Amino acid sequence: MNTIYEKIKARRIELGLTQDELAKQMGYSSRSTINKIESGLVDITRNKIEKFATVLNVPPAYLLGWREDIYFADQLTALTGHSIQSNSIQDTFANRLKIAMQRKHLSQTDLSNLTGIGKSSLSTYLKGDYKPQQSKIDLLSSILGVTSAWLMGYDFPIDYNVNNTTFIENLTLKQKEVLENIQDFNNEQLDKLLEYILFLKSR
Repeated sequence: MNTIYEKIKARRIELGLTQDELAKQMGYSSRSTINKIESGLVDITRNKIEKFATVLNVPPAYLLGWREDIYFADQLTALTGHSIQSNSIQDTFANRLKIAMQRKHLSQTDLSNLTGIGKSSLSTYLKGDYKPQQSKIDLLSSILGVTSAWLMGYDFPIDYNVNNTTFIENLTLKQKEVLENIQDFNNEQLDKLLEYILFLKSR
């Protein structure tokens, strides 16, 4: 699946925006920042991800490409009844990280060994003194078995268990039929499906 940087570039081109135009809408002083972002040379903060999503008219989850190993990627928030737009942060990253570690019965040392993130860095995350870059959040969410959106503090499911009674009850018959028919899809097939869904939504 494409990286957030590639998705920003692709969406900018799809909308017919130049780097200068996107830079202006994002509040950057020059196109050089957009060029560096699209080249993957600089990381993007959570606030900027949300701003990019707003400017490019896509859900933040689409840009982030959360999890490739679920039945529906996180950007299909319509299926879960949850939204992760900019005003839906319900908790701190630090608290969510503590909960996720307790859920897996992991100590700081365990998590450090699994992720390669230093214990001192993990300590600053847990104290709320510092928030990791998106690449680190994705790594942590993968190891901890939670969605990146939930870990970042959004009002979003902690994981994607399609057998969850509440989740299933909230789906229409047609949505359930779709889920049943894509359970054996591989990542490439899911990517193509998502592209087609986004195409339909843009019409």
